[in-house]
Amino acid sequence: MANMYVSEQGARLEREYDRILVTKNNSVLLEAPIIKVSSIVVVGNIGITTPALHLLLERKIPMVFLSRFGEFLGRLSGDHSSNTSLKSAQYRRGEEKGFCLQVASAVARGKIWNSRVRCLRIATATNNPIAQQAAERLDTILSELPGKESLAQVRALEAEASRVYFSVIRTHLNKDWAFPSRQRRPPPDPVNLLLSATYTLLTEAVYSAVTLVGLDPYCGFYHTERPGRPALVLDLMEEFRPLIADSVVLTILNKRILKPEDFHSGQEDRPVILAHDGYKKVLKVFGERLRTPVTIPRLGHRTTYHRLLEIQARILANAIEGRNAGYEPFRSR
Repeated sequence: MANMYVSEQGARLEREYDRILVTKNNSVLLEAPIIKVSSIVVVGNIGITTPALHLLLERKIPMVFLSRFGEFLGRLSGDHSSNTSLKSAQYRRGEEKGFCLQVASAVARGKIWNSRVRCLRIATATNNPIAQQAAERLDTILSELPGKESLAQVRALEAEASRVYFSVIRTHLNKDWAFPSRQRRPPPDPVNLLLSATYTLLTEAVYSAVTLVGLDPYCGFYHTERPGRPALVLDLMEEFRPLIADSVVLTILNKRILKPEDFHSGQEDRPVILAHDGYKKVLKVFGERLRTPVTIPRLGHRTTYHRLLEIQARILANAIEGRNAGYEPFRSR
C-alpha cells in the first residue's frame, strides 16, 4: 500500500465501489483501489464526498489535511482503539527510566549513524573535506552514546551531531541556495522551508505506521510529551530524517527540480512561500522516495521506505512487550 497525495486545488475525492477517485470538472485525475491506499494527504482546497469519507472510515484509512502552504491542520481516521494490551504495556514502559533511556539511545544512534552515512556518501561523491571530517566527528559521537545515563545527555549529543551534520548539508547545496543554519517557526529561507515541509510529510507517514501497529502515537520515550504532540511518532521518525526527508530536499534543490523563482516573499509570520506548483513537485519526489527500495542489513531482504516505517514500529512494539531485548534502529549501509 502507498500514501496518496492530492494537491490539485478544487479537486474532489469520490467513491466508485471499492475505488477512490480524484476528480475535477467531471474529469478523473487519478483513481486507485482502496486496498492499495494506506493514507490520503490533501493539501489546500480539496473536497470529499460522503460515500468516499465512509469508505475511508470503514477501512480505517487516515486522511490528513494540510494547508496550501503544507502546514498540518488535522487528521481524520477510523477507530484504532484495538490492541489495548499493547497500549497498556506502552504506558507502563513510559514510566520505566531504563527502557526510555534504551529507546532514546537507540533512536539517537540510528539518526547519527544515518547522518554519518550521508556525510560519507557526500565526501566520496564530491571529495568534500568538510563532509569527511564531519563523518569522523559523528563516529566519535556514536562511541560516546553508550556511556550516557540520562535523556538530557543523549539529547545533548544528538543536538551536537545535528549541528555537525547540517554544516555538511550547507556545503553540499548548489550555489543557488543559502542555508546559514537549521531554523524553524517560521522557516526564513527556501531550504529551511523545504526541510520543514518534508518533516511534516514524514511525520504523517510515521503516524500512519504507528497507528497501524496499534501503538499510541502520543506516548513517547525520547521526546517530551505535551498536548497535541505525537511524541512516539517524533521518536521513530528521527532515524529517517536523513534518509527520507533530507534526501528529498537535496534531490529537489541540487537537481534544480525547484528554482529560486518558485519561492517568493511573504509576511512576518511566513517570510518565504513556495508556489503551489512547486509544492506539487515536493509531494511527487517525497512519494517516490517512500517507494524507493531499501535493504534491511540485519534481515537480508529488500523492502521500501514506506514499508520500513511499519517494520520499525513493529520492532518497537515487540520491545515494549518484551519480545525483543530493546529497540533496534534502522541503520543504512
